[in-house]
Amino acid sequence: MSSAATDVTSITTPWPAGFPAHKPGPRGFAVREVAAPADAVYEWLLRPDLHVEHYRGLHHVKLYGGARKLAEGTTVSFFLGPLFVPPMKVVQADPQLRSLAWASNAPGFKACHCFTVKPIDDDRSLLRSEELWVGPAARATGLLTAPVIQKVQTDWVEAVVALANRHPAGPPAPAEPAPAEVPAAG
Repeated sequence: MSSAATDVTSITTPWPAGFPAHKPGPRGFAVREVAAPADAVYEWLLRPDLHVEHYRGLHHVKLYGGARKLAEGTTVSFFLGPLFVPPMKVVQADPQLRSLAWASNAPGFKACHCFTVKPIDDDRSLLRSEELWVGPAARATGLLTAPVIQKVQTDWVEAVVALANRHPAGPPAPAEPAPAEVPAAG
């Protein structure tokens, strides 16, 4: 790993506007060097349906509304192990910042998971995944949830790094949806 990659402060999380990242709550983050260009790593982030190959705890990824990859406004849900993660809205998908974030809100609880990619050079990049839960409900469960949040960040980053290292040109194009069958008249 290069010296740039070992300095985790060289890549920060650009939290989406309006998310109270300054508030206390359970948090986890992971940073890894990737042997792939930053733009390709960002494209891998937009395809969580492909992350399941290397993130064994992630399954049943669903993008709603006909989306084939994540974009701002897309809704996504998935399972992490036996736990269903309810639909969350993608609140940031910025190719200039190379940042992707989804968030959820409930009474007494706000959560945001943000991925950020930073180029090291033309062929390598840093990937950061960070998640923060804020609000009274989040603080009340913090001792129990903080280690889980940390594991999710580590596992998710490792999956994206494995995919991008293996396929540094980026993910395959999303498959076109099957045409809707039209019932025969008659």
